[in-house]
Amino acid sequence: MRALIVLITVFLLSCNGFKKVKEAFRSHTPYEEYKSLLEKAELKKTAIAQQWIEAGENALRDSLFISMPHSEAGYFHASAPDAHTYRFQVKRGQKLKVSLDATKADNASLFVDLFELDDNEWNQIAHGDSSSNLEHEFKKDQNCLLRLQPELLVDIYYTVTLTVSPTLINPVSGASNRSIQSIFGDPRDGGLRSHEGIDIFADRGTPVIAPAKGIVTRVGSSNLGGNVVWMKDLKRNLNYYFAHLDRQLVNAGKAVSAGDTLGLVGNTGNAKYTSPHLHFGIYQYGAVNPLGYVQTIDNDVESIIIDSAVLGQPYKVISQTVNFRKGPGTQHEVNGQLNEDTYLTISGECKGWYRAQLPDQQEGYIFKSLVTPVTVGTEITLQETVAIRSSPDSTGIPKTHLVPPYQVESLASYKGFRYVRTSQNITGWIDVSLISSQKDTKR
Repeated sequence: MRALIVLITVFLLSCNGFKKVKEAFRSHTPYEEYKSLLEKAELKKTAIAQQWIEAGENALRDSLFISMPHSEAGYFHASAPDAHTYRFQVKRGQKLKVSLDATKADNASLFVDLFELDDNEWNQIAHGDSSSNLEHEFKKDQNCLLRLQPELLVDIYYTVTLTVSPTLINPVSGASNRSIQSIFGDPRDGGLRSHEGIDIFADRGTPVIAPAKGIVTRVGSSNLGGNVVWMKDLKRNLNYYFAHLDRQLVNAGKAVSAGDTLGLVGNTGNAKYTSPHLHFGIYQYGAVNPLGYVQTIDNDVESIIIDSAVLGQPYKVISQTVNFRKGPGTQHEVNGQLNEDTYLTISGECKGWYRAQLPDQQEGYIFKSLVTPVTVGTEITLQETVAIRSSPDSTGIPKTHLVPPYQVESLASYKGFRYVRTSQNITGWIDVSLISSQKDTKR
């Protein structure tokens, strides 16, 4: 770590100070700036920097799914470059808020990047860091991905909470989601046309309010809409349409703030045979579905406390066969099945679920009750000289060699290898084919 810091420091000084480096990369995100610094300092060629870059790229290809709202505690280990991603869906008109709290070294960075899927490619649309929240409004229905990745060689514990909320306030005072009883696209006039808005039902005379700051552009009446008001949202370049009003209480040209009264709920126009309601429409080069803009979402989520005794620690499966899922919930796709005794590392924790990583770096979610810490195992005897390796494959770096006869404690397993502990408290992996006998003796 010291060598890496020295190399980066030398590079910054050669550019006449950090300020000029920042200016050179001012159009880049913090993540891109950091990656560029590694390249300029020729650190990109080092194995650990390559692992860091690959981790960020691989995370975009193999992301896990969440449902909103979501809160999770997670951990990054300094010795293992990694990135965590959270994939989710949003509706047009919704606003995402990402709240992050990280425990780390004072100057360490945890990069926060938001992507949207466009033509099967992830395009970055926003970024933040561990010292501030990230917020973003969406202009279309979208598949999104949030990536968290720390800089090299730092330990970081974090909690992240993702919530979505409507961009606008409901234009009918006191209305709730239950008040919306007719939605965008419903057939009208026997299927001759489609409903270009939503109907929000309320008592006659209930105030109709501005859903955002803007300017009233037109006040009038028509056979279809009855008494109507149009307003322009300059910030979002949207036009709002309020129809079937009992009365209008504003004039064209009036500047309004969110919550200002525009008129009163009624049933004028072609709604004269229905209960009083507001027809609310949004237009931008055509009709837009208003539902995501005003539909509220229950964002109550159980707070997660960072547990360092769990995060980053080795666990194993204790049931015969368990599902390894792409998200924390039974509604998410099964990513694979794990057998009893399978080794995994806990990288995150949310309500009822662990985010876990297998030795081959595959990630998924598993029920908390289906795993247990790797603490005790069974005694096995080795009859041949074997290497205890750093990973469960024949290319893993040997940590030590054991000369038979030798007894070790088998703690967990993965794809033909056993995770063992010696009497000298050395842990690592040995090939199952080299184990000739086993005694079910728990220590």
